[in-house]
Amino acid sequence: MQYFFTSFFNHDNINKNCNVVKKLTLFFILLLASLNLNASTTCQFTSQLIPDTVSISPDWGDYYFETSVSVFCPAGFKFKIELEQKTVTTTLNDGKVTSTFLGATCDSNTHLNYIENIGTGEQQSTSLCFRITPTSDARGESIIFYPSTLSLYSIEPGSCKPKQVDYSKPEWNENSIYNTNDIVLHKDQNYKAKYWTQGNIPTAGGPWILLSDSWSSVNSYNAKSIVVHNGRKWRAKWWTEGDEPGTNEVWELLSGCN
Repeated sequence: MQYFFTSFFNHDNINKNCNVVKKLTLFFILLLASLNLNASTTCQFTSQLIPDTVSISPDWGDYYFETSVSVFCPAGFKFKIELEQKTVTTTLNDGKVTSTFLGATCDSNTHLNYIENIGTGEQQSTSLCFRITPTSDARGESIIFYPSTLSLYSIEPGSCKPKQVDYSKPEWNENSIYNTNDIVLHKDQNYKAKYWTQGNIPTAGGPWILLSDSWSSVNSYNAKSIVVHNGRKWRAKWWTEGDEPGTNEVWELLSGCN
């Protein structure tokens, strides 16, 4: 020990040792900065909306104006886009023009006042639709459209764990007979028979109950069914099949994992 201190604080070695300490200190500062940067990662707009000119023809009827915004969101992060002011009324030539944010694309019959999706870790383009309703006095004019209250929210990936699939159960076979409470494996999911059955595909429901709660694109779900997807729990508002939670309004995000 005495040799160590003597060697370390030796006049010839002290400059070298100080340089080593400085380099180590700089290394740890950069490391901590990097960790802090990663910890604060969140969703960001990669390109904002810009003002657009919308021409109003003399014809009657509403107009649907579609544009898009680009978002970068880390994989697994859930993001939500909405307008704080969803309906804007503008006076033009003694008439009025009302712009209403519909959220979903203009070719859909179902609209939301917000858009939710799951980040992929790459730039994503999200469509935005607005319905423009002018009065007759405002026809034949052009308006500048400013969706200036666009907001982006991001939520870190959840920690909910799906129920484990029991791969020791026998694979479902269309020729086999199954009695009440028999459990099978089909398309990486467990199903339990509600009553005697033969030849009924488990994913079609009927005599089968889905035991696994991890969402699957090949399964159908009835209203109030609860699944786990991307670390979060979701509840179906009505019957659905193939609609991924977080990308379709049929799924309602639940709080917590219980």
